[in-house]
Amino acid sequence: MRMKILIASPVQQKPEILRMFLHTVQHVRKPEGAEVHYHFVDDNELEASSALLRRFQEEQPNVKIDRFPEHMRYVVDESTHHSCPALSTSGVRHPSTPPA
Repeated sequence: MRMKILIASPVQQKPEILRMFLHTVQHVRKPEGAEVHYHFVDDNELEASSALLRRFQEEQPNVKIDRFPEHMRYVVDESTHHSCPALSTSGVRHPSTPPA
């Protein structure tokens, strides 16, 4: 039986950083003969970043991209992530948010 590996991540990133991330996940050392699948949740606000994900999907096999609903966005700044009100009322928490 062939080993399958899933690389999954939410993505909200500047194009230059996302480009490096995609290069890294594509070239990460994998066991010989392993089948790699990718699943990204596109939460990008910049179209250039979303376009990078789509191009990766066109060039690589086994890539799934879902869009993150607009109302579920969170804001990233230099010191932390800020959840929007919809996150705290929807029952979905950002991992760094303590339980109520």
